[in-house]
Amino acid sequence: SMLISVGLYLAFGLIYNAVCSECPGLTNPYMVMQHTLADPKHYLVLVLTMVVSALPRVFCRVIQNTFRPSHVVEAVKQRRFLRDLEKKKKKRVAKSAISSGISVASYANGGNSSNNGAAARLPRSSSADNATTVTTVEMAHM
Repeated sequence: SMLISVGLYLAFGLIYNAVCSECPGLTNPYMVMQHTLADPKHYLVLVLTMVVSALPRVFCRVIQNTFRPSHVVEAVKQRRFLRDLEKKKKKRVAKSAISSGISVASYANGGNSSNNGAAARLPRSSSADNATTVTTVEMAHM
């Protein structure tokens, strides 16, 4: 409904400014809106106004979340930290598995190498002939 409202406003304004060449009033509105909408400075002013009007709220939120974060912000930070920690673990396990030639599932399960149906192909370089071979590494379901 907001888009329809803005569209109707623009349509009415453009039609009124194109038709009304000698309307009574303080100033003549003939083709003013058409010239304004064709000027790139108009759009620059609109964008600059939106950014400047949002700065006080953003600044207040930054100060509030820095010195006294809400429970939601603390939970989001904790979830991101745990996700990043898990990604680092997975990278470390996959790196060590590739370099030592053991499967990820075997390493993650403490030596129990059961295939859960999911397999990924990871490149492993051979030092004998400098050719790249592909080894199947079993991945454990998480």
